[in-house]
Formats: sequence, C-alpha cells, structure tokens
Amino acid sequence: MRYSRTVIVWAVCCTCLAAWAFAADEFVTVKKDGTGDYTGIRKAINYAVRVYDESVLYPGVYSEGEGEGGLFYVDKDATGDNDGSSWPDAFTTIQAAVDAAEVAGGGQVWVAEGVYDEQRDNGGGSVEMKEGVDLYGGFTGAETTRDERDWETRITTIDGATSRGGLPAYHVVVGADNATLDGFVIIGGEAVGSGMTDGMFQNRGGGMYNDAVSVTVRNCTFSGNSAEFGGGAMYNDSCSPETTKCTFSSNEAQYGGAI
Repeated sequence: MRYSRTVIVWAVCCTCLAAWAFAADEFVTVKKDGTGDYTGIRKAINYAVRVYDESVLYPGVYSEGEGEGGLFYVDKDATGDNDGSSWPDAFTTIQAAVDAAEVAGGGQVWVAEGVYDEQRDNGGGSVEMKEGVDLYGGFTGAETTRDERDWETRITTIDGATSRGGLPAYHVVVGADNATLDGFVIIGGEAVGSGMTDGMFQNRGGGMYNDAVSVTVRNCTFSGNSAEFGGGAMYNDSCSPETTKCTFSSNEAQYGGAI
C-alpha cells in the first residue's frame, strides 16, 4: 500500500502543477434602483449584478462563474424552518442545500462549522455535487458576506465514516462540472469493493471521485481516506479538476495514496 504524506498543493490539475496568487474578492452593496442593500456580490470585470429574487441584471457588479443564482444556508444546529433561506432557517444537511440550489438553476451553498456525518440517500454514501452549485465551508452561521468566513478556524467537516447505512462511504464527495468545493475537511471515506455503484468504481476515490468533470477544489483538507485500488483521497478520470491550496494527509491506496 502507498500512503500519502502531508502535502500542500497550491495549484494542480490533471496534467500540470503551478502556483499563483489570487486577488481578494471585493464586495459592494446594491439594490433594485442601483444603490444600497444587496450585499456579498463579487466585483469583477463586466460590472453588472444579478439580483437573485428578480433575475435581472443591474449595472455595478458582475458575479461571473462562481455564485450565480441563489444563496442557500446550511447549519447542522439550525432549528428554524430548515428551508435554507437564512442562517436561522438553514438546512441541516449539505445535500439538501445542494439539491435545492440545483433546482433553482445553481448558486452558492454556505455551510456553518461542524461535523456533517448524516446518512446519505445514495449508493455511495456521498455528498453529490451538482453542476453550477458552489459549496463554501468555514462560517460561524451569522455572516452576510463570504469574505467574513474563516475555514482554518471554523472547521467544516464532511465525514463519510458511517454515511452509507452505517458503513463508510465509498466516496465522501462526488464532483460535478462547473462546481466548487472550498473550505472543507474530507474524512472517513473507504473505497473498497469489486463492483460499481451509481456508475462509479467502488474501489477508487475514497475522499472524492471525479469522472469527466471540471471541478474546482480549494482550501480543503483530505485526511484518513482510503481506496483499495487508486486515489485514496481523490480519484480523477478523464477530467480536468483544479485543486488549489489543499492538504492531503494520511490517506492510503494501492496506487496514489493522495491522488
């Protein structure tokens, strides 16, 4: 078996390794007449803003790529309506928010700190990412802008140790096209088996399974995941994932303890 050492990856794709610096996000406030109130929209090149509840573009700020669509909240301790519309009314599971965002046509999912180890209603015991849905961890559960979060202090863990009917997940997270995973700790995946589940090899990608998708993974830690065959932390097949500022520690597999 090969074991992964602790590795910090600043920027990696399927075929290359490079490092670069990222500009800090800028935020403005906008409302329907172009002034005040709507917060947390990322400033970028084309200077327009998508107002979520109106589906109309306004001059000022453009949210390009990440964050288009609605905003959905997750807090495992929330006790409100649990419809994802606010921190008090947050969903209590990540998958519920991802599915709601997909139905809405995409958007951001903000996840409060804590360990998310719920049972998952699919064959792999996985959190299944969806195209156009970006997941961000590291929140306290009170923030109004994304730059207020701190994923290094507010640890947000997706745990697959018992998520498959009391057994370890084959893959803790399954990637998707045009989607982002940012600010999470991924643990407890155990890709063991000789067959396939939901179209994926059971023995590959204990932490994350990416098949023919272009997914972005940032500021994440993969630890304590394993695969009987390959990709203890992450398995990539026919894809071009972008992995930036991630740590791979104590994962194992026959081929590629980390990736």
